[in-house]
Amino acid sequence: MKRLLLLSILLHITVANAQVRCNQGDQNPQAVPDSIKDKVAENISVRNASYDPNEIIGPEGYDSVRWVSVNDVLRYTILFENDPDFATAAAQRVDVRFNFPNKAWMKGFGIGNYSFANMSWVVANPSNAYQERIDLKESHGFYVDLIGGLDVVRQQGFWIFSTIDPETGYAPWESEVGMLPVNDETHVGEGAVTFQLMPYEGLQTGDTISIQASIVFDQNDTIPTNRWCNKIDAGMPESKVTAEVHPTLPDVYNLKFSGKDDKDGSGLHHILLYLANHNNIYEEIDTVAVDTVLAFPVETGKQYKLYSIAVDNTGNREPAKTEPDVILNFNQAPTDIVLSDSTFQDDLMAGGFIGQLTSIDDDDDKNFTYALAEGDGAIHNDLFQIEGDQLQIKNNFKCAEETTYKVQISTTDEGGMSYSKAFILKLDHVLERPEPKITEVTICEGDCIEFYGEEYDQNGTYTYSQGNEYACDSVFVLKLTVLPILDPPLVTVENTHTLVSSAAKGNQWFRENGTPIEGATEQRFTPEEDGVYFVAVSNGACFSPPSQFYRIELSDRINLQMDLSEGWNWISSNLSNGKYTSSKGYLLPIIDAVDVMVGSENELTVEDGNTVGTLKTMDPQESYKLKLFNDVTGKWSGNAYHPEETTLSLKKGWNWIGYVPVSEHPLAEALSNLSPSENDVIKGLDEFAIYSGGLWHGTMSQMRPGVGYMYFASNDREFTYPVTRVFAVDNSANMRKVDGEDYAPWSYDKHEYMDNQTIVAELYMDGSKTVDGVYTVGAFVGEECRGIGTYIDGLIYLTVHGTIGDNETISFKAYGNVTMLEYTIDETLTLNGVHTGTFANPYKLHTKKATDIGEVSVSLNIYPNPVRNIMYIDCSSQIEEVKILTSNGRIVFSTEHYSNDGINVASLAGGVYIVAIKTASGYCYRKVVKVN
Repeated sequence: MKRLLLLSILLHITVANAQVRCNQGDQNPQAVPDSIKDKVAENISVRNASYDPNEIIGPEGYDSVRWVSVNDVLRYTILFENDPDFATAAAQRVDVRFNFPNKAWMKGFGIGNYSFANMSWVVANPSNAYQERIDLKESHGFYVDLIGGLDVVRQQGFWIFSTIDPETGYAPWESEVGMLPVNDETHVGEGAVTFQLMPYEGLQTGDTISIQASIVFDQNDTIPTNRWCNKIDAGMPESKVTAEVHPTLPDVYNLKFSGKDDKDGSGLHHILLYLANHNNIYEEIDTVAVDTVLAFPVETGKQYKLYSIAVDNTGNREPAKTEPDVILNFNQAPTDIVLSDSTFQDDLMAGGFIGQLTSIDDDDDKNFTYALAEGDGAIHNDLFQIEGDQLQIKNNFKCAEETTYKVQISTTDEGGMSYSKAFILKLDHVLERPEPKITEVTICEGDCIEFYGEEYDQNGTYTYSQGNEYACDSVFVLKLTVLPILDPPLVTVENTHTLVSSAAKGNQWFRENGTPIEGATEQRFTPEEDGVYFVAVSNGACFSPPSQFYRIELSDRINLQMDLSEGWNWISSNLSNGKYTSSKGYLLPIIDAVDVMVGSENELTVEDGNTVGTLKTMDPQESYKLKLFNDVTGKWSGNAYHPEETTLSLKKGWNWIGYVPVSEHPLAEALSNLSPSENDVIKGLDEFAIYSGGLWHGTMSQMRPGVGYMYFASNDREFTYPVTRVFAVDNSANMRKVDGEDYAPWSYDKHEYMDNQTIVAELYMDGSKTVDGVYTVGAFVGEECRGIGTYIDGLIYLTVHGTIGDNETISFKAYGNVTMLEYTIDETLTLNGVHTGTFANPYKLHTKKATDIGEVSVSLNIYPNPVRNIMYIDCSSQIEEVKILTSNGRIVFSTEHYSNDGINVASLAGGVYIVAIKTASGYCYRKVVKVN
């Protein structure tokens, strides 16, 4: 079998050596079986065919068993040839493979360089996966695709060369065209691949590795290579050097070497001798054989430290030693170090000279090596340096605060003996030290101050240094005092309009625009003119946040403006001016828009600008229902009736009542003189409240001048509105209205009808009470919506509009605010003006067929609750959708994706919300409280 190795970069061996090494020991290449030759001969007579002799060459190793080190990279070459003695066609596809001895060898496999047809390619970084298209289109008319690497399943390394026709993308149809022609004297039919293996951890001395490859040309049979074996040497040798006085030569020692390899290893090859230099660094000085005796001359005044390192026949080295094998000492260590000067100045630049070092040594050595050393005195070693025999500063000590520094210095003589000593260095301040500039500042909590580019908002002393070229740094000091902000004071009212602060001192009263009122610094303040006022408390430098704002109205003058709508409006008048006490005079500013005005017992109509009817005067105790042709804004100015002189008489049942005060009041304050009975009701055009448990509940929260009301009394009584000159003003910066709070699936016109009917209700879906905001409830007459309910604390407050006396039938519908499905409610009522339902016993509405949106059985937790910024959901089922609704069904947030990062609700206004969570089973609903 003929072999010529063309590429030294791949093989690094000669053809002759390859032939000899392949046949060493029991590793002869296998002969090509006659059966294969016969098949090739048969094929030649029928068609053209390629043919492949082959061979694998691995590490040469040591001895006939080819010992290799466990630390070696094992490099292999697989040779293949399209043999001219058998082949008649070019090889178009070459498949080269070998099996790993076991899986552990696979980890260190890497594909290397390769060649074929007198061409070679370098793989710079061997890896276990390789793919390349070799473009030989111009020179040979085809591509060669190579894919190779690690087949983990088959536990093989492989290379597959494929010849590709650029026109078809398949193998050429001509048999003479291929990546490996039939071989000739130019070696064009030869190829090779290389790879490397890394011995794995856990191999023991004596373990072997045996590699055999197989090669397939085109559709020919697989032809195996010879098997290449190597034996592993995994152990490290050991050795020792000893010294004895030479029997005849003075100042000479005999060095004797002993050593051995690990048990059953490749054997000891040689021993290296190491000697420590004067810096105690070991250097190799000789190579000797085992049992060698080496004459070693010595000199007085020197010290010799020696150790040996053994190397076996595979190159395994004995580990480096931490201690010498032998010490020959003919030297005395230095006894002292002298520093010429231990004082240095703060104007020295980096590298500045401090003092000269000298050593005291009984051996009269001349050359010493100095270094900063470890020891008790090595406190400030990192601030200094030694160059030769000079001690220097490493960095600038310009105006350093400390004056004393401690260092440890060692000296080592030529013989390697050392001595160390601690030194105390003194810093002499010679540079001018500018006086620090101190600034004292007091600020209020929450404020900050900028000091040389930095902002500070905490108590403390802060320093800034500014460099000077010929003096110490200029130092600027900020002493910052942060005063706490006091809580805003509470304000109470004495008499009719004296405001009293809860703070005994430090008060300052302000107008609404923040202007301080001169001299108004006492605890009590009685305004002398109308306006809005507040108080803040000072701690000497900082004012507290403002108190509640209060509006003061000292006169009974009223400037009333009302935006009235087309249709019915409920009104009242508290104007005592003569021109407004008559109905005609009152209506004059809006007369062109008036159709009819109805009182509890009288009414009038307007015809051609004239009033006709029995309603002649505007009674401040009465309310009226006013119908307009179109929208209009009415303006009235004048003096109002005195509330304390205007008594309202209530009869059992419904009463039409006016509102006398000149300013709006919260409902409970406005009726504070009334002493309501349980289940009394007050209502306006589209809002109402019911009294229960000492509180008013419902959609009405304020009573306003110019608005008319109806009151349902449980018994006869009289009352007056309270006389108030002081009115609280809502100045909360955190009050924000949720957009779309009036959202509803239907619409109605509250001005279409003169009368209304009020209902307090609960909604039940399939027998279970529903959660606020999940459904919207509407009242209908036929298909016309007449009112939409509002949820407050779990109850639905519903005002239904119509005409009393028509006895219309009221039906109800429910609308799923999340599902957008509409449901019919079982109950109906007659529109007769009778209030239905109480706070304690609400009217129950029922509907069915809610299986698509009912509560589902999943484990669900929303936290934190109350929530300020981020809301998290812990659900036992996959969340498909999350919606957040207001208590009246307005969707303010929606997402189809929930992540573990939670949902940011920081932008929502404070209040109660409903979270709707959709899973595969349906919707779950939970209430959450949002706080600001």
